[in-house]
Amino acid sequence: MRIRVKVPASSANLGCGFDAFGLALALYTDFIFDAEAPDAASMPLVVRGEGAERLQEEKAGLVYDAIKVYQRATGYRVPAFKLEMESRIPLSRGLGSSATAIIGGLVGADALCRRAYGGVNFPTREQLVRLATEIEGHPDNVAATLLGGLTLAVSAPAAAPSFFTASSEHGDNPAVEGMRNLDGGPAWRNPVIVSLPVPADLTTVVFIPNFEMSTKAARAVLPANLSLQDAAHNSSRTALFVAAFTAPNGKLEWLAEAMNDRLHQPYRSQIFPQLPILIDAAQQAGAFGAALSGAGSTVLAFTCREKAGAVRDAFFRVAGESGLHGRAEQLEIAPGGPSVGYEI
Repeated sequence: MRIRVKVPASSANLGCGFDAFGLALALYTDFIFDAEAPDAASMPLVVRGEGAERLQEEKAGLVYDAIKVYQRATGYRVPAFKLEMESRIPLSRGLGSSATAIIGGLVGADALCRRAYGGVNFPTREQLVRLATEIEGHPDNVAATLLGGLTLAVSAPAAAPSFFTASSEHGDNPAVEGMRNLDGGPAWRNPVIVSLPVPADLTTVVFIPNFEMSTKAARAVLPANLSLQDAAHNSSRTALFVAAFTAPNGKLEWLAEAMNDRLHQPYRSQIFPQLPILIDAAQQAGAFGAALSGAGSTVLAFTCREKAGAVRDAFFRVAGESGLHGRAEQLEIAPGGPSVGYEI
């Protein structure tokens, strides 16, 4: 029996919502856990697909880190397994490849333990967000990746509720008292997650440049302080972004202004000078709004399906005129987070 965990990519920030908004995208990495493989005891790893060599070097460790955190937090001993990863998510393009690896590890560990030990004493997906945040350090990507759709994640100082307590039904199974070490604790461990409604006709078009932008480099260009005017600008646009999705019947026409950021995108344009013209081209072609995806280099536009082709063509045209190479494609918003399937 093999367990296949299909985990979506994600986009964060979405312009104004720095380290707060996240969006799950229908671009997936598959994690196949095989606890019955002949060589499972040696925990072999096979990686295929987009950036396979770097994925094995840089991201696979996050999968195993997540499994260790799951074991420590739940008390369950994850059975040995052979792991295969099939990636379709490009690395260092602002599409949440780190969050995907973390969620793949947590959900895979959870599925293995549920199958091995049975019972009901397991964390919910909302509780898994807390574990993922401990590893990632911020909740925006991991919340969207795990819960699906569009999310707002706020690191709040309120104490977190207890996860669960052990049940006697486990007998000799390796369960302990639960996740007491994450009850309360630092604010980033206890994020408040809000799922925002997404209209059925809304989709995204992304332009994925051929060049990478590391999160470290993209954060290094940000200023240590902001002016009062820029802070007020972003806080009002963040509120407008939420209103665009929650107003009766939606007000997606507000997104162009709501995604108009002054906190990070103007500074990241220093290392990605084509960013403003790509955003403008998408909006001129009919997109509701556009922004840098995460720390880049992908640019994401919200649009209706009818105009997706025009937005994609606009990305190609402007990129070509500016000497920027890459690919543009329509990506649906992924509902529901990871899927777990069982293969014989």
